[in-house]
Amino acid sequence: MLVKKIAAMVILGILFAGCREAPKAPVGQREKVVIDLALPQAFLVQLAFTKGYFADEGVDATLRLQTSGKTALQGVLAGNADLATVAETPIVFARLEGKRVSIIATIATANKNLAVVARKDHGISSPSDLQEKRIGLTLGTNGEFFMDTILIANGIKRDRVKIVNLEPDAMVSALVSGKVDAVATWQPHVIRLQKELGDRGATFYNEELYTENYNLVTRPEYVGQHPETVKKLLRALVKAEEFAGQNPAEAKRILTDSTGMDKALANEVWSSFDLRVTLQQSMVIAMEDLARWAAQRNRNEAARIQDYQADIYPAGLLVVKPGAVRLIR
Repeated sequence: MLVKKIAAMVILGILFAGCREAPKAPVGQREKVVIDLALPQAFLVQLAFTKGYFADEGVDATLRLQTSGKTALQGVLAGNADLATVAETPIVFARLEGKRVSIIATIATANKNLAVVARKDHGISSPSDLQEKRIGLTLGTNGEFFMDTILIANGIKRDRVKIVNLEPDAMVSALVSGKVDAVATWQPHVIRLQKELGDRGATFYNEELYTENYNLVTRPEYVGQHPETVKKLLRALVKAEEFAGQNPAEAKRILTDSTGMDKALANEVWSSFDLRVTLQQSMVIAMEDLARWAAQRNRNEAARIQDYQADIYPAGLLVVKPGAVRLIR
């Protein structure tokens, strides 16, 4: 069962009076930064780029679109990107492989981004019907963890379903064609499947048991060598957060343009996310829950004893947006 209450909370940080905006740097002096990201979860990064907020902060950002946060994280771990956007599960699995990252901010949270979409005409009208069915998911992602929470909540052991490892972009075609009976996936695939299947489809969320945290991460050595760049990136993302809150119509238009989604689909996806730049204790708790799950699934007790709070790098956000940092120390 996921932990839902925090016994004690200490707000990390002192309210800094009037942080001055950094002056706009000449183009030739902008620091080059490569960010691997997946959309729509990392929309604040795309919005900051499109609105020129990275450039305003003196950062020459290159965005590289990936199919999942897991793939984006692999780019950072391999040294091919400076930063990545990723949810908690790939971070936990990276730790189990001895690879460390630094989380500099959570940039979106959601409790209806992930879902299991199933075929009613394959005999699935409720989560309890998933037993003995073929379920498509992307191993090592939040989709896998989410699927397991659905199974556990309905008393189904994992060995009573057939797992089919699929790339994220293959989810829609696999379920529509009948290759699998259900998939555990995320937006925009969830809404696309709902539209494709119509009355033949059933969607199962787990809003009360799991809230997803989507994060901006980098390697520990990067924050050590580029602390000022981290602050610049965070200032740009906070500007994007403010713009999205004040100008939702234009922000949704940018989402449509950057993802290729139609307007109606973008509107539906938009409601799935809380786009705020934060660092919250709830994310640490989520990683600890994931670690317990990974330890049980892989019989790897090392997962239980990792200090996941050590993966948080709050120094940048404490300067840029101190009230958004709430961590137990």
